[in-house]
Amino acid sequence: MSSPNNAYKTHRNLTTTGATAETGILSCAVGKHRGGGVQLSGTFIGTVQFEETLDGGTTWIAKTVVPAGGGAGVTSATGAGQWKFANGGSTNFRVRCSAFTSGPIGVDLTLTEGVDPVVTGSGAAPVGGGVTYTDKTITSMSGSSQTLIAANAARKSILFKNGATAVAVNILGGTAAIGGAGCMTFQAYEGFSLTGADCPLGAITVIGTAANYIGAFEGT
Repeated sequence: MSSPNNAYKTHRNLTTTGATAETGILSCAVGKHRGGGVQLSGTFIGTVQFEETLDGGTTWIAKTVVPAGGGAGVTSATGAGQWKFANGGSTNFRVRCSAFTSGPIGVDLTLTEGVDPVVTGSGAAPVGGGVTYTDKTITSMSGSSQTLIAANAARKSILFKNGATAVAVNILGGTAAIGGAGCMTFQAYEGFSLTGADCPLGAITVIGTAANYIGAFEGT
């Protein structure tokens, strides 16, 4: 039986640019979290960047977030709105003010720990049944972006388990690249799952070191 998700919430008003911790950045550790949401509020003129780091803050890279109501992913914003993101391999996530004219820019960040999904059956299927999984594992990657799972309108869930080196998975179906737009980076032996409304139906691509292994399963 699964337990409810635990959420971490925090708020900050951004009023300056740069790396000023108290007025220009809202940053949180996300290592144990599977994802979260960001809300920008208020009447402001400015730009914020969504960023992640894989090494505890030494190097920051753009992080793609997706509008809560649907639409194309973005790495920055100039107006109020709500976005959500998945996490796999990042140690920290931050919202950084890169341009500011007037405000403040209200930032609310919610992180969820998540639990492994439990699929309940219907009809004669037992609890935990009702989903058929197909093995999509790649035992030896090419070293370039390649299709991990083809588009499937009947998909109900996906499960990943990485091998011995880092990989990037693009659930939007575009070119996969470590730290690339729309990509989630997984370190050695990390796993990830999406199910229900959060599960994408389009193609999923991956890139990793040549000959590296990634376990993947598609539920229908």
